Amino acid sequence: RVVAFHESGHALVGWLLEHTEAVMKVSIAPRTNAALGFSQMLPRDQYLFTKEQLFERMCMALGGRAAEAISFSRVTSVGECPSGKGSDKL
Repeated sequence: RVVAFHESGHALVGWLLEHTEAVMKVSIAPRTNAALGFSQMLPRDQYLFTKEQLFERMCMALGGRAAEAISFSRVTSVGECPSGKGSDKL
């Protein structure tokens, strides 16, 4: 359940912000040992970003943690994941 809220947080923030990539796919089924779920975005051929674009990309990256904090009043850490790994390290 936590993974579902986490990944939906990434997708929702990405959907709401203007300067983020389009959400292509969200999965809560573990596909590898490294991730319990993932949000996949359509990449752009852009290499230079404005300050606003970078800020919104950071917001999207933290959207999963924000969704956990709002929904469960706590944020899981890498050590709490069953696999012991995670991609949202800070």
